[in-house]
Amino acid sequence: MDACWSLEDREAILSDISHTLHRFVSGRADTWHGVVACVTDLAGLERADIETLGRVHFLISDEVREFVWCALPDLLDNHRPRVRLVHAEQRAGIRGSIAWGSTMATRARRGGRQGATYVAASPRSTYESPELRLLMFVLQALDDSASRVLTGIAGASTGGWLERVIELHAVVRDAISRLEPRGVRPSTRSTSADVATCSRSSRASARLTAQAFRRYHDLVAAPTAKSLVGALRQQVLAPLDDDVLYEVWAVLAAADVFTLAGWRPRLSRLVGPSPAPFTFVSPRGRVTARIWYGHLPAAWRRTSRYRSIFDRYELAGAVRRPDMIVELRARKTVRYLLVEVKRTRDKGYIADSVYKVLGYLADFDVAFAGAEGVRGLLLLWDGVADFVRAATPEVLEIATCKDYRRKLGAVLADKWQELVCLA
Repeated sequence: MDACWSLEDREAILSDISHTLHRFVSGRADTWHGVVACVTDLAGLERADIETLGRVHFLISDEVREFVWCALPDLLDNHRPRVRLVHAEQRAGIRGSIAWGSTMATRARRGGRQGATYVAASPRSTYESPELRLLMFVLQALDDSASRVLTGIAGASTGGWLERVIELHAVVRDAISRLEPRGVRPSTRSTSADVATCSRSSRASARLTAQAFRRYHDLVAAPTAKSLVGALRQQVLAPLDDDVLYEVWAVLAAADVFTLAGWRPRLSRLVGPSPAPFTFVSPRGRVTARIWYGHLPAAWRRTSRYRSIFDRYELAGAVRRPDMIVELRARKTVRYLLVEVKRTRDKGYIADSVYKVLGYLADFDVAFAGAEGVRGLLLLWDGVADFVRAATPEVLEIATCKDYRRKLGAVLADKWQELVCLA
């Protein structure tokens, strides 16, 4: 833990956004077991986002962990083919016991013209069983869920939940490749009878398979609000990087500012995968607000003054965009507020951050054409009274964690009124 935050500071930030932290999904994160107090806005998420949440929490669930690491080795090492009697028509070299009832019925259907036809029950080896059918279904469900999650969520694989999912995915793929040559076919559906049989099995591995199947059913196949809320109450994802955590706190707190001001949510997406996770409509419906996180609006990319310089020196996109942008739109008139988040109390770094915000304002000055008042807000940690006093409110506002919501609300209220007057 660096000098800026103590362990208590970090836990306080997490607790402050615990009611909406379930919205955050990123590869550079790990599970946090703080209790989610209330998931009142879950229904506001897009269907695709609810599906992503379901798949993520299915993959990181205790049931899946126990199935993969405890049940799967036993199931792979100890499954044996079952012998069953298969009835087949035969004419010569009869193998197996003759089923006289089936034989006479077959001859009768053919008018008795083929008296040499017999139906015999011969033993054949098969891997068909409720346990193996359910096993293959769960493996296919894990393979599909892991593939979708790893494709849709960017992030480093070192540490955190994503690394565990990558490892789990490799184990599942290996298990499928070992079972298919033995005649165990992929299964895309499983019956309730298979689940019931495995649930009553004397083998612990079969019971764990049934538990993993039920987790998949409740979170992915047929997700219910109760099961998803239950999963989110147990654990959510929290950023591994404290700087990212402070940014996420700033985004979720900005959404709170709009909600408390009476704005209605129009669109709610996951924070991390979505470039603009929140869209709100003003109480009278005349102004639309959008919160951008980690991305630039298309208009900003087109009008960047320094775009050619950044491209020439192949500078990464992360150094050419602010942490957050609040967009207010009324018909064709748009106003922006640029927000940069710096978790620091070092005065030298704060001074550099002020210059960085001013550089952003110069780079994207076309986007602010015709705007009045504050254009940028620099969010710091605390202990920066000298810089706050030195800020120029007509261009740049400086806030700390203690007054961020109040200052952000005041700046946005001014821009909102400006748009209403212009409209």
